[in-house]
Amino acid sequence: MARAHQAQDGTRRPTCLLATRNPAKQRELLPLLADVPVRWLTLADLPEAPEVAETGATFEENALLK
Repeated sequence: MARAHQAQDGTRRPTCLLATRNPAKQRELLPLLADVPVRWLTLADLPEAPEVAETGATFEENALLK
């Protein structure tokens, strides 16, 4: 579920999670998502989030596990 975030320009934007701790994935995906009007967090921003084994057969299955 997304939370609202007050942006520097005063607008309220949802906060969304890119569910990865992989720095290479973050470097690849975050620039592609830069124009999406949300505040992006990654699992690196949530150190209390548990480690989840990626045992799914697809990227979608692994995302759902997280």
